[in-house]
Amino acid sequence: MISFAKIACWEAAVAIEGKHMTKYLISLITAFVLAASAIPGWAQVAPARHEIAADSGLPAAAAAGDVAGAARLIAGGANVNERDGYRRTPLHVATFAKQRDFNYHCGI
Repeated sequence: MISFAKIACWEAAVAIEGKHMTKYLISLITAFVLAASAIPGWAQVAPARHEIAADSGLPAAAAAGDVAGAARLIAGGANVNERDGYRRTPLHVATFAKQRDFNYHCGI
């Protein structure tokens, strides 16, 4: 299935000839790169208070710095690579909460 965008690009490319085609393609690629870089990304952001309050399990233990609770959860099979809606792991949560002891002792 051919999209409208593909047809529009093809028609524009056919309309431009010779050395103008190179300029057009460079402009098109530059526009695409700029548009792709403007997409809000995958940068890690600190969890908000309401997110921390809603967490349970390993992320909650990480936010609270509960090393003993985290050790019990990990021994019970908790997924240490569990990710939330922002793709934060319990290690990210603990780091944002400045729980250095948690990061050191749990070894996640």
